[in-house]
Amino acid sequence: MVVLADRTAGEPPDAGGVVRCWDRPDWEIDVATAAGGVRPDVVHIQHGAHFGDGESTVRLARALRKQGIPLVVTLHDVYPSSLFRPQPRRFHQALGDAASRIIVHQAAGSVPVLKGHGVPDDKIEVVPHGTNEDGSIEQQLARRQLGLASETPIVLFLGFIFRRKGVHTIVKAFSRVARELPQARLVIAGELRHRYWSDGTYHRWLARRLRAGRTTGWLDYRPGHVPEELLRVYIAAADVVVFPYNRAYGSSSGVFHRTLAAGRAAMCSRCPTFGEAEEAWAQDLPEVFVDPGDPAAWARAMIQLLQDEGLRARAAAAASTLGRRSAWSEVADRHMQVYRSVRD
Repeated sequence: MVVLADRTAGEPPDAGGVVRCWDRPDWEIDVATAAGGVRPDVVHIQHGAHFGDGESTVRLARALRKQGIPLVVTLHDVYPSSLFRPQPRRFHQALGDAASRIIVHQAAGSVPVLKGHGVPDDKIEVVPHGTNEDGSIEQQLARRQLGLASETPIVLFLGFIFRRKGVHTIVKAFSRVARELPQARLVIAGELRHRYWSDGTYHRWLARRLRAGRTTGWLDYRPGHVPEELLRVYIAAADVVVFPYNRAYGSSSGVFHRTLAAGRAAMCSRCPTFGEAEEAWAQDLPEVFVDPGDPAAWARAMIQLLQDEGLRARAAAAASTLGRRSAWSEVADRHMQVYRSVRD
């Protein structure tokens, strides 16, 4: 495997299988040129919102196709199109024509949109987001490391903070939880997103809504970047990890898959991001799925899960099972199947 990476000051241009070959803008030209020199069997890129509208990715796919090099693209987000937002349809149509395969992490919210935008069935592959296989840290050890009380029921939100993550919903809901379960605590840890102008407005609005919980003591708010080595620690310290997301587009959650790896009970919004969980759990564990943007429903569900140890244990076991099904070793095999198919 060769990594075609960006040029970084102070780093050697080529070292240990890493070829530093591109800068923004026009990165696709440098990548296509470097790929022509390396002559790989397949080029695979990860496309997220930070890539913009995707025109550069389409140009890369066309340039590689002229060289006879297949391109596999993993879409981290699949946005629907509309009358006032036609860009996703144009992007998906062009990518479906130019790329060899398009990978999405789950069918919900993604496959129907791509098909509706004209991407052929045989160009679409569903490969789960990978789940770590390193297990969990002992809960009391994790709590000591984070300075959390050993016997306190803890609900955790972890990850980037912006409006569609629904942090405000869980905060409003937890004010009701705290009245019924005064010993319970909500821990919010994560970095405030600063990508769009509206993010700053949301952060200021959210800060006002956090004051009551911080003042009365049921909210432990820890804004800022969470280092990689602490992600597992936070999840291990929690009794329940919540995902109150309110986004209708196709996507996945890395924090959710870390929660699966740790075997922690997870509560999820009914939205495409957690389609794989609904498919696996909805029949046996309907209690862990809540409509987004409904604080009263989230409060009832959290109280039930915190009070019912048996339900919490079943949810944790279900998380472990789904984590094994999406282990990185399994995901690696699925990727190899995709790579072979584009070379056959």
